[in-house]
Amino acid sequence: MNTAAVRPIPVGPRWLDRTKQAIEGIHNAGEKVLVIDDLVTSGLSFAEAVEPLKAAGLIVEDVLVILDREQGGAKVIEKAGYKLHSLGRLSEMVQVLVIAGKIEPEMKTRVAEFIAANQFS
Repeated sequence: MNTAAVRPIPVGPRWLDRTKQAIEGIHNAGEKVLVIDDLVTSGLSFAEAVEPLKAAGLIVEDVLVILDREQGGAKVIEKAGYKLHSLGRLSEMVQVLVIAGKIEPEMKTRVAEFIAANQFS
């Protein structure tokens, strides 16, 4: 299995020692790739990551994130024709913290209200 990484737009001196390529690593047109990210909020960063992959002829069908913040990004990704897989959702993480006694139940309500009031579409 080959691996590759999509880099953000090169800016500043930290890029001087890099290849300045949008995609680093071994990849061949026609290969399927899995996009992996830490979290999804609006889904906009996914769009930025997938464009160079598609331009290189790579096939993107699935996206894996550690945390879905439940603010509409999953719907944006799925509407674009991709399947989102998440290891967890923010509401699940908050529930675990309540059960463990790390946060008060009131915080769970506040987080749910924040999620509902801050949706992207």
